[in-house]
Amino acid sequence: MKHTALVRVTAACPTSERGREALARRVAEAHAELIISRIQTLNCPDAQKRAVLESVIQSVRERGGAP
Repeated sequence: MKHTALVRVTAACPTSERGREALARRVAEAHAELIISRIQTLNCPDAQKRAVLESVIQSVRERGGAP
């Protein structure tokens, strides 16, 4: 049986514009790494994985989330 542990997290929000931009960049990098990791575990040919990744990138661009 799995047991779940309670974890306390303390977060401090950046107060400067530079700090907020750095945090946003780190969050975006973490999201990108998660997406890539999930795509790599798909049980399909590399060409399909590439198509999925390109679709994700296009979707983000359409929503204004990336240049």
